[in-house]
Amino acid sequence: MRLPAVVPLAVIALATSGACSEGGPNEQNATMAEGGDPSSGGIGSSDEAASSTQSTDGSEGDASACAQPPQFPKVGLTQYVQTTANNCDLPWPANNLYAAASSSEYDMGSLGPSGACGRCLQLTGPTGLTATLAVVDQCPTASNPKCVNGHLDLSPEAYAAVVPTNYPSGGEVVNGESNASWKYAPCPVSGPIVYHFKDGTNPYWIAVQVRNSRLGIKAIRYLTASGGWADAGPPTDSLAYFVITGWGSNAISLQVVDESGRTLQDDNLPFAANGDVPGHAQFPSCPLAP
Repeated sequence: MRLPAVVPLAVIALATSGACSEGGPNEQNATMAEGGDPSSGGIGSSDEAASSTQSTDGSEGDASACAQPPQFPKVGLTQYVQTTANNCDLPWPANNLYAAASSSEYDMGSLGPSGACGRCLQLTGPTGLTATLAVVDQCPTASNPKCVNGHLDLSPEAYAAVVPTNYPSGGEVVNGESNASWKYAPCPVSGPIVYHFKDGTNPYWIAVQVRNSRLGIKAIRYLTASGGWADAGPPTDSLAYFVITGWGSNAISLQVVDESGRTLQDDNLPFAANGDVPGHAQFPSCPLAP
């Protein structure tokens, strides 16, 4: 149950299934700090970053390491088959373990429109089976009344991973009638984050999406010609990319802010339409406690 395929353009889709490269020859600097002052970019020196972060070694995230109760209890689960594209404009996961979030969570969650894109969740099925899934799509409430807040529309593989074949549900788990639940969890990725630049990107219109991130993305900033940091335009429901206009060069320095306010910085990133550029580092495995 998805929206008709819409090409996203202004949102940072945190994709979990993007390429996992261990860096590239054109990157010059990547640092990380636990939040920070936007005027300074929130970035410490490389030494400061090393002492303040939990991990930037590219090791896989562990959903069980982030202890928290389910954020969405007694949810309903349905199934759908992928089409040529998804609302997040992300690659379909190779393992086919993906989910479409209801409109209320896809657009009105803590990270704003299309903020669920690229995040991962730990789903517990009605009998206690669990699986970690990537959010790559929207289950539109307007056209599918089952897609209430917390409801998930799953790939057949994801559904089978958490719902036994003998479960008496007729192919779905009804909203509010089981112990199925889910919570956001770190994505089990390896390597650094990856910047994906949308087709149509050029020096004067840059649409960038963060893929292969452990955690959700809150913001992207870019270094202006005057030496200050400015916010890229945020994603929208129909465009899962951050957008920068009027830049004028084929390379750009970016800061990526995760859901907890921690920042990664990559300098002088070369970019091209429909191209991927690996960053230098990865976010820690768990978000900070609220």
